[in-house]
Amino acid sequence: FPSHDTTERSYEYDVTLKLLRAIFSIKQSSKVFFLASPSWGKTSLMMKIFEEKVFKKILYISPLTAINIEFFKKLQSCAIPSKIFETRNPHDSFSDVLSTGIYLTTPEKIVYSQGLEEIESWADVIIVDEIHLFLLWQNFRPGLCECWMWLSYSCKNVILLSGTFSWNAWLETSEGQVWVQNAEACYKLDLHGQKLLCTPKKEWLIASRWRLVLITILKFILIYAKNLKILIFFPKRDHVHKWERWCRKYKVDHLSCLGGGASEFMEKLKEHPLPQLILGTSVLSHGVNLPQRNLIIILGNNWEQEIWKQMKSRGGRNGETYYFVSEKQSWMV
Repeated sequence: FPSHDTTERSYEYDVTLKLLRAIFSIKQSSKVFFLASPSWGKTSLMMKIFEEKVFKKILYISPLTAINIEFFKKLQSCAIPSKIFETRNPHDSFSDVLSTGIYLTTPEKIVYSQGLEEIESWADVIIVDEIHLFLLWQNFRPGLCECWMWLSYSCKNVILLSGTFSWNAWLETSEGQVWVQNAEACYKLDLHGQKLLCTPKKEWLIASRWRLVLITILKFILIYAKNLKILIFFPKRDHVHKWERWCRKYKVDHLSCLGGGASEFMEKLKEHPLPQLILGTSVLSHGVNLPQRNLIIILGNNWEQEIWKQMKSRGGRNGETYYFVSEKQSWMV
């Protein structure tokens, strides 16, 4: 079971590093699916991989630019050599790569660059974060699909990270079987069996027909219980805009975030670190460090299971108590 205990976390880091060393000593170009609870500290593990010289040249790929920016700032504060590959210009190259360190980029910036072979030959290991998003978003971001298949063929060691990746379901698909066959040497390290580190003290799952009642109660709470810190996830951008107008009308202290706006949201959060209400789409389910929340609410009944789990675990990041309300999802029995 995942734990907030720092001693236990340090032990898990040490065991994981030993396992990775053992796997990569058996065969180069191994592919390791490393699954750990959201908020466990997978980015901290990557820093330990570099600091303990397991690998000295790391290529880090994330489908979310906001994650890259936040991770880059963290690396800079720890004086770890790092760079972000900024452009999709196909004529751009990696001629000024680091001698050692961590290179951060997105899937599209990798597959659409002529420097792909150059950066692949430079790297000792490729670390890919939030791998479940590669499968969820590949229909409207084709670069994710191209990068995903390139990883299976790559001659480099690859570590694939996720907190909610459905390994067994993926392995039963034709795509999963082809990917594993291409990879030759493929391993899974599942640290917590998809159990969540951050779980609510109490949760309520309500039928969609009660949505209006929930919203009415919620608005009453926001107006008369200013001390409660609440996070609401919406399935559509229009819903967020509608609530923004309502918050301005009733003077409810709030911040909001839509897809593509995570970096801007983080800047606003620095200026206003503890808003009463945070409104967002699924963009806030990954890679954004949110302030303490007492209540998390998910509206809509057709979320992907992996995304829903990520949203549910956005509270309690520092061990604080929180409560959770969600509409019942279509995939729930």
